[in-house]
Amino acid sequence: MKDDLDVVMDCVEKIFMVDQSRIRSKTRKADAVLARHAYSVVCRDCTRRTYQEIGDSIDRDHSTIHHSDNEGRNIAGFDPVFSARIDMCKEVFRRITTEAIEESESDIVKKVLEYLKNN
Repeated sequence: MKDDLDVVMDCVEKIFMVDQSRIRSKTRKADAVLARHAYSVVCRDCTRRTYQEIGDSIDRDHSTIHHSDNEGRNIAGFDPVFSARIDMCKEVFRRITTEAIEESESDIVKKVLEYLKNN
């Protein structure tokens, strides 16, 4: 099975429609920043990873991830679209990981589309 952080990254990439390389990059464009915030929130809520481990996965330090997690939660508090996307990432992550089957990227896309169609 893929590493749990890789699964979260795949979910965020597909649902936020931002390439993983942009999420990991240093860009401060809004789409990439929001996707990074979502990644931080979903990782903290769905995995047992520390801020340091999450930061290492996207070349950031623990304090940056802590700040990103807080910002993501603040934004989700007043932006219902952002909040819904985070919830969708969490749900897709849970469905994928509970099946405990190694999946290809195309399978993840199918699961996201299936989830969106049914909800």
